[in-house]
Amino acid sequence: MKIGYDFTDFVLDGKEIVAALVTREENMKNIRVVVKTTGFSGAYHEEIVFSVDTAFTVKGEGYEKRFDPGEKVTVSRESELFTSNRISILPDALTSKTTVYSIERGQGTPAYRGTMEIEKTDQGLLLINELLLEEYLYSVVPSEMPSSYPKEALKAQAVSARSYAYKHMLKSGLQSYGAHVDDSAAFQVYNNITESDAALSAVRETEGQVVLSKGQVADTYFYSTSCGYGTDILAWKSSQGEGEAHLTAKNIGADCIKSAEDMKQEEEFQAFIQSVGEEDFEKEEGWYRWSYSSRLDPDILLKQLKARYAAKPEQVLTKCEDGSFASKEIGKLGDVKSISVLERSSGGAIHELLIEGTKGTYKVISEHNVRYVLANEGTKVLRKTGDTSNISGMLPSAFAIVMTEGEEKVESYVVIGGGFGHGIGMSQNGARAMGNLGYTYEEILQFFYDGITLSKL
Repeated sequence: MKIGYDFTDFVLDGKEIVAALVTREENMKNIRVVVKTTGFSGAYHEEIVFSVDTAFTVKGEGYEKRFDPGEKVTVSRESELFTSNRISILPDALTSKTTVYSIERGQGTPAYRGTMEIEKTDQGLLLINELLLEEYLYSVVPSEMPSSYPKEALKAQAVSARSYAYKHMLKSGLQSYGAHVDDSAAFQVYNNITESDAALSAVRETEGQVVLSKGQVADTYFYSTSCGYGTDILAWKSSQGEGEAHLTAKNIGADCIKSAEDMKQEEEFQAFIQSVGEEDFEKEEGWYRWSYSSRLDPDILLKQLKARYAAKPEQVLTKCEDGSFASKEIGKLGDVKSISVLERSSGGAIHELLIEGTKGTYKVISEHNVRYVLANEGTKVLRKTGDTSNISGMLPSAFAIVMTEGEEKVESYVVIGGGFGHGIGMSQNGARAMGNLGYTYEEILQFFYDGITLSKL
């Protein structure tokens, strides 16, 4: 749904939007972003404190109030600025920035281009930043890719991020908020790191360019680091998604010896993940290979199974008495007898994991759920470069093998893996390596997204 534009008329049933009528086709220039709380922990704020570096107007229903440059304003649900449930913060100058003191980001206290809206709801205050898509990218690119990366990698990131954002502008993921995206990793990270000259240059030199697949703006997913292979959309879904043929599994290197289909075979993948592909673009990266050892606590594992069932009930299945698997409430687990890989997606990511207990057996489907279930908070991952990193709720990737220890029952397990992220679309460190090898941004994008073309909006 195209929200936030005057060429879309809405049909209401009471207070509920039941239909949208697009009165004319027109390219959209502005994106609407939900600004989340500190740590991106939630959408609703208890209080919002801000100032603008130029004079500005706070506008509500039936009134306007002027403020001086730098004047701090505090808004709570009880604020007298609310004559209705929504107020707008409108700077006098197009180049001005609004600083929001009540949240923190990686850069410290963030400042935002464009205009801001604050909506009063029963859950709290919703903060929405509306700005030009190109200016949004000024803060997305350095937040998603270090500005020290090669220029061509940054340009590939800019085009990929623009395509991803515009796809969500065409079909909002946050219609109930009246926004297109939020500023967290649930979409793409925005304004966590301050703007940089390198990122600005990458955006401006690719202005308006998007990735097209079969004539439509493509879903341009990206992730941090590959293990030498990427996977396809089947790692998330049970069937190929419409319009996602450009997201294919492949070897991410200069010389493909084994195909991505070969990596579906357990023996082939085990041999690969315990070695180094000399032609892999990212073989020097810390996340290219990693290992993880953990004591197995059946109670924690059962809790994680229940959490993933609650989030995705169709992807955490219980074994029935007749041997079939069904989606139903997670029961007991007991001692764990085995943990094994049932199926891998192309490229080698675990797609189905079997956990067999003395009181219940469960099948975990999709790379995201597998990474969640196998991770224990507080246990560190050892990277290829010899340093360790804390687990933040999930294993680095599902490109991994699992080895268990224990005689009567599984007492501990070791995961040997590679890569960081879901493995679908463009590897950012792969783009970095390609940029260092002299590839252009067009070549980088065409490598990671099969059969695509580049076009201007």
